[in-house]
Amino acid sequence: MAWEARMASKDAEQILVVPRAALMPDAVHGFRPGPAQEYVERVRAHGVFKRRGDVEQDPSIKQIIPYLMVRHGGRIFVFQRSAAGGEARLHGKYSIGVGGHINRSDVEGDVDLLEAGLRRELEEELVVDAAPEQVGELAAVHGIVLHALAGTGDLEQAFFHIIGHSGTAAQSAEVHP
Repeated sequence: MAWEARMASKDAEQILVVPRAALMPDAVHGFRPGPAQEYVERVRAHGVFKRRGDVEQDPSIKQIIPYLMVRHGGRIFVFQRSAAGGEARLHGKYSIGVGGHINRSDVEGDVDLLEAGLRRELEEELVVDAAPEQVGELAAVHGIVLHALAGTGDLEQAFFHIIGHSGTAAQSAEVHP
C-alpha cells in the first residue's frame, strides 16, 4: 500500500480516547508502577471513539494504548522492530513489549475495551509457541506509562500489562524483509 493511502487509512481509524482532564487530574511523567484501577475506571467512564486524524495533534485528548510485556520464567521477551512494521519511527528499535491503539472495529461488542484491545495486540503482534492454556491470564494493569517518544509527545496514555508464558518460544509477528 502506498504511504499516502496508508496514512489516510490510519487517520480514518476510530480509536479509543479520553479527555485529558477526565483521565489525569494530576501530572504523570514516565512510568507510574502499581495498580491503576482509578485510571481504568476513568477510561471506562469517559472513553469515546474518535477519528484518529482528528486527535493526533490534540493535547486535550489522551489516546489509550494497552502495552503488553511477555515474561518467561526470569526472562523478558525483547525484539527488534522490522521495517515491515507500520510505524517508521520504530523501525530498527528494540522493544520489551507490544502495544497499540484500541480501534473500534477490533473491540466492537466487547464489554471490557482495555482487555479486548490487549488481547488483539497479543494475537496480532506476537507469535507465541504455546497452547492457549500455557499463556497466563491477561494480567491486571501493573502501571501506567506516559509516552514521550518522538512523534507521540504526550498524546498517548499506555496501560502496562505483564503476562506469563510457559511455552518454548515467542517472536514478533512482523515479517522481516
